[in-house]
Amino acid sequence: MGAAGGPSAVAGRSGIPLGSLKHHLDGRAMKPAALVALADACNVSLEWLAAGRGPMRPGEQLAPPSGPTFFKLFGTVDMETMAQAMEVAALTFQAKGFTPSWRRMAQVVTLIYDTLKEPEADDTAVQRALSEAEDENR
Repeated sequence: MGAAGGPSAVAGRSGIPLGSLKHHLDGRAMKPAALVALADACNVSLEWLAAGRGPMRPGEQLAPPSGPTFFKLFGTVDMETMAQAMEVAALTFQAKGFTPSWRRMAQVVTLIYDTLKEPEADDTAVQRALSEAEDENR
């Protein structure tokens, strides 16, 4: 979106009202015609925009996967810390009685993971991360 001039420019080129475009960026489903218009306005491949597959730009060749770097996070994430972050997030949401979307859960787990990986991480830092995520959820 930034490379295409930002939301206002893309809204103008695509014919999608800026408010609707912002709703789509927040995760709301798009009608196929709007998806096509957005892909055209941003000069990106429709398949890449809709499904995250194939090359980003029309006509580009997709580089073949190469060895273990194909999964860029695998091997760089401490699985024990990730499991702890997931458990803290899940138990906190369960205790508060609500179920977040998968996207929100991923954001919260990442926030907790990053907090746990900080050298001075403690329960207060994790609680601060959860509070920030809860504030964003409102």
